[in-house]
Amino acid sequence: GCFSCVASLSMGAVDVWSFGAKGDGKTLDTAAIQKAIDKAAERGGEVRFSTGTYLTGTLVLKDNVTLYLERGAVLLASTRLEDYPPTPSRNRYTPSRLIYAEGVKNISIIGEGIIDGQGTHPNFKADEKDELKSILRRPYIIRVISCDRVNINGVTLRNSPAWMQHYLDCSNLLVDGITVFNHGNYNNDGIDIDNCKNVRIVNSCFDTDDDAICFKTTNAPGKC
Repeated sequence: GCFSCVASLSMGAVDVWSFGAKGDGKTLDTAAIQKAIDKAAERGGEVRFSTGTYLTGTLVLKDNVTLYLERGAVLLASTRLEDYPPTPSRNRYTPSRLIYAEGVKNISIIGEGIIDGQGTHPNFKADEKDELKSILRRPYIIRVISCDRVNINGVTLRNSPAWMQHYLDCSNLLVDGITVFNHGNYNNDGIDIDNCKNVRIVNSCFDTDDDAICFKTTNAPGKC
């Protein structure tokens, strides 16, 4: 039984290189990575990032997909605002994000790699005169909405332009063994748990400029 589980998982694994990702830190790899995600979603499986620096804009996760960042792999957020096409936001904050999932199940971001938001770049500069410090245009790194069975394990998350992670209306979320370093901009939360249930955050380290672990309810009828 166990062997067939492992075999089926590896059969569904794809490498972003084979879809045209360059991993050179300069070429925008968004389209290639999204093709790999879409392919992995057909049967469920891993999207693997081997050693390299993958410059990317918004990526959309699908059912049963795992992003696996090997040690030495860096997912590097683009600094161009146009690489983060907005979707309608279900709270008062930004509609932009690097990794996005909504209404899907069984998704994971795992491995010993790094996700870097390049949050100190001038394109993400906050307007100190604005009440929300321009958070309506600064992307988050991870936004997951109305999803079930979400696993974030082992990765290092650093330098978001705003909040690092926002989980809204989710259930069965496990955050295990991650490291978050989030300084250099405003609203640099480590993790925001919003209207969620059945959440575990364990074995992890948060070093942040704003809220480290923040529980909240931004939808009036919801509760955390």
